[in-house]
Amino acid sequence: MKKKWAIVFLVIVAIWIAFLVYRHFKNKEDENQYVAQTFSGMTLAAQKSPKAGLTYMGMAINNYRAQHNKYPETLDALYPNHIQDRAFIDEVNWEYAFDQNNFRLTKTVVIDHRPYTAFVDSQLRPLDVGADGQVRTAAAERRPASSGAASSQAGARRSSTRRQDTVARPPEPIPERTATKEELEALKEQLLASLAAAGKQGPAPEEKEKAPPVVYTPVEDAEDVDEAVAGRHLTWKTETGALGFGNVMYPGGEDNLIYRKGKWIRVQRTQEETAVAQPVQTSGLQPEDADLARKYGRTYLAWKDQSGAMGFGNVSYPEKEEGLVYQNEQWVKASEQQINKPAESWLSPPFSDTNDMVQKYTGTHLTWKDKSGALGFGNVTYPDQGQLAVYRAGRWVDTAQTTPADILENPLAYSVTSPDHVGKKYGKDFFVWKDRSGALGFGNILPEQAGITVMRPDGSWADAGDTTVTGGEK
Repeated sequence: MKKKWAIVFLVIVAIWIAFLVYRHFKNKEDENQYVAQTFSGMTLAAQKSPKAGLTYMGMAINNYRAQHNKYPETLDALYPNHIQDRAFIDEVNWEYAFDQNNFRLTKTVVIDHRPYTAFVDSQLRPLDVGADGQVRTAAAERRPASSGAASSQAGARRSSTRRQDTVARPPEPIPERTATKEELEALKEQLLASLAAAGKQGPAPEEKEKAPPVVYTPVEDAEDVDEAVAGRHLTWKTETGALGFGNVMYPGGEDNLIYRKGKWIRVQRTQEETAVAQPVQTSGLQPEDADLARKYGRTYLAWKDQSGAMGFGNVSYPEKEEGLVYQNEQWVKASEQQINKPAESWLSPPFSDTNDMVQKYTGTHLTWKDKSGALGFGNVTYPDQGQLAVYRAGRWVDTAQTTPADILENPLAYSVTSPDHVGKKYGKDFFVWKDRSGALGFGNILPEQAGITVMRPDGSWADAGDTTVTGGEK
């Protein structure tokens, strides 16, 4: 019985040893494959860029000197202890020279039929010589003649067989700084990653330094907004102190402050960008402006400020009256527009060119018109400012004696033949909800208010507090 247990134990030990041997060779194979791929990218990058690979090769030369107390006679001596892939030595046109105190490694790359040269020494700082520049390599210092000195000078004048051009004596080298082993290892890892990426992307394009287009200036601590809400949405504050939230973009205007990491930040464009972005004021209409005005001026409110910039809307004109408005196919001053004149016919049926729009959207959207005749559409609530006329039962109804809240409480104010049909139509792309008055709402974020019901994926309605409600397919 004991003999059987001994045999089983020996079999288990043999299997375990076999597994360890397999894992060792497997890891070694993976490591060799990784080294080959990395050096392949480094070789490709070194062939395309004059600076690529100089620092890594210089580090290998410094490591060799640290171990052997002398520089290598040729670059072949770096393989395989310091450079694990011989192709990185053979397939790149290195030019190597050295003396007792320094070395010079040079590489020339032809780009667009022009040679570009860079070099590095023991300081590991690659420098560009430029196109058609003269490259100087290190040479030995002259010493009194002696048997030892003669052998040193003879060894110092040796250079790699890849050096092709005769070069002149350089100035006195800068005293070298001996880097620590930790620094060399850290630089080695960084260069391996950067050179491998450079080999895939090619030489990086030269980028000119540009001034930042905007300037962010902290103004004050954001103590008037909940960080839990402001951290999830775009948050801003107007000059009057009103808070705004969104999930697409900030509103225009440099008077607004935006929320950033517990601070209210003022965003200002630089003078250069402002000068470029400022439109040139013209006395007349450009052809493109005329086409836009004729195309959209009859359907939407159209205006133009003093700089010539055009704007369109469907609710009201901007409050400032320095610009022009488009009426009756011509531009008139905002101060002369007919908005403030008594309009006996503003409750009359819509014009023929807007009647189709009203009929198209009145079944699924709230529809209103202000005193200027500008149309408005929405899916949540009516505007709560200004005198409005709402479209109901095929006619315009004046709301001067009521408030928007009163209108919402009236089921006739929101004429929807089939709210469930409308909800199912948009429920696949948005959250669909309904408030206590029956008004439908659409969006990709549920409102934070009580009393709303949300449409389920199957088309049924459920209370918003039910955690099983997930909305449409986002």
